[in-house]
Amino acid sequence: MRRTCKPVGWVLVLLLLGTLSGCGGGLGRQKVKISEIGFSMTLPSGWSVDRQNPRFFFDSSNSDNSGMVEDYPLEGKTLDEYLDSELGFMEKMEEAQKALVEELEKAVIGAASGALADAFKVRIISRTPRTINGLDAVELVTEAAYAMIEVDIQKGDRVIRVSFRALKEEFPKHEPALREALESVKIE
Repeated sequence: MRRTCKPVGWVLVLLLLGTLSGCGGGLGRQKVKISEIGFSMTLPSGWSVDRQNPRFFFDSSNSDNSGMVEDYPLEGKTLDEYLDSELGFMEKMEEAQKALVEELEKAVIGAASGALADAFKVRIISRTPRTINGLDAVELVTEAAYAMIEVDIQKGDRVIRVSFRALKEEFPKHEPALREALESVKIE
């Protein structure tokens, strides 16, 4: 009888630990740590850090919802100049993409409607100056097939970009948790 109780007891302990690790709150929340740029952030509950690359993370229940941390040189520009340049480049890419899609539509269906090209157009919902960990930052919220919230943080002569994307129709439900994660950003 005693032999049977030990394995059953271990099974119960493992089941309990598995249940607790999936609970909300502080339990089960993973942290992104990127030591080479002095970055850390607590992810929303249910999100996981990619095992292959700690700069990538995703919603465990829907991998279409994901995020990443990037860093780039400012190349002698201010943070606002850098973002203006990035947004200008994005606009030029959209124009080229639209022309290409319209040519494809003409070749395939005989006319260009523009509807397909418009589906890929990125709209800037908001651009808000912020301070994160005492550093100048800008928050951008954009929308296309996905909604994105990103924060670009100036650290010396570099910009650290933290972004989350979610399906457009799911973004409103995820937005509070994504904003909470962005508030948890620490940069040394």
